[in-house]
Amino acid sequence: MSELILSAKTVLQMQKTEKQRSDESIAIWKSPSSVGSDWFREESAVLSLEELLVERYLMINMIDAVIDKEDIGTLIEIGVGDGRFLDFLCDKYNEKVEQFIGFDLNEQKMIENSNRYDNRISFHDGFFQDGIVNIDLNNNSLLVVVSKTLTLMTQSEIISLLKCMKKLNSKTYFIFYEKSDMDMDLEVDSRLRGCIYFYSHNYVKMITDCQG
Repeated sequence: MSELILSAKTVLQMQKTEKQRSDESIAIWKSPSSVGSDWFREESAVLSLEELLVERYLMINMIDAVIDKEDIGTLIEIGVGDGRFLDFLCDKYNEKVEQFIGFDLNEQKMIENSNRYDNRISFHDGFFQDGIVNIDLNNNSLLVVVSKTLTLMTQSEIISLLKCMKKLNSKTYFIFYEKSDMDMDLEVDSRLRGCIYFYSHNYVKMITDCQG
């Protein structure tokens, strides 16, 4: 069984220190009429790579901390999009991590990424839960990173993802960057946030329940 490693304190810290963006920007990233490859093009137009890295500085600090103390065999990004962030991680950690893998539901984008980036990164379309069974982890530690993807998933889908990681034979570190306007001490069930297709989740409860 895998040991899922992420403390509730870490989740709350990321919530409290996250820089807030305007509702207008959020609507640009994911509106009901903007899906698939159109959404990726819009996201790229909004954020440069430098802005993306500034936004995810807490994630990068946490990734640094994990890789400094643990021999990570595989680093996986779920919701890899246009691949820029995973490519950055590959450049940064290629001497310490054996393989880099990106999962995304956008098949066309994964084809484009495979042609764009070198073979250090493997891109797979589909769900993590379906694709991970075909990947040889060699029983080494696994690091899974996610940013602004869990908010598009339902509560049951996230629970399924956590249970899948829990069943792996590798020790699994799970680092994510997501928005949630929930009171995690009082609210239990996930709910839609605003008029667009974003969910707020009680990540602390879901992870704690899965670790139990």
